[in-house]
Amino acid sequence: MVTPNKFPEKLLKETVKTWKSTKRGKKPLPLLDGKRKWFIHLDQMSPKDSPFGDKLPITTFSDIILRICSSMRAWNSLQNEYLYAQQEGRNIRIDLILNPWDSSMDCGNEFRYFVPPPAARGLEATVEALKLSAVSQYR
Repeated sequence: MVTPNKFPEKLLKETVKTWKSTKRGKKPLPLLDGKRKWFIHLDQMSPKDSPFGDKLPITTFSDIILRICSSMRAWNSLQNEYLYAQQEGRNIRIDLILNPWDSSMDCGNEFRYFVPPPAARGLEATVEALKLSAVSQYR
């Protein structure tokens, strides 16, 4: 974890430069132009506990790095994926999802919908077998 407003600028620039030079890093470059606004999350969660950004949208690679590197939620998600990949003898796979920013979204109205995989009920994985099992309010 880093202290708010104390993230090493040199480390940030080096990380962004390295990420932009990778095959996967080049793909989102046109989307992170500093103008378009995004809500980001990894496969399992968003880094909304980051002290950086104060619930502001993501617009650049630097924003992404700051949020992910300063989020305990992201750290736990990355650690879990690393451990699972080791146990299963596979490469680490984490997707970064960019959703368009919606400034009218009120976090106080956030609900979670749980749809367990059909296999959990002994069924074949088909769209018809998907059933809502629970709804809960986040806050």
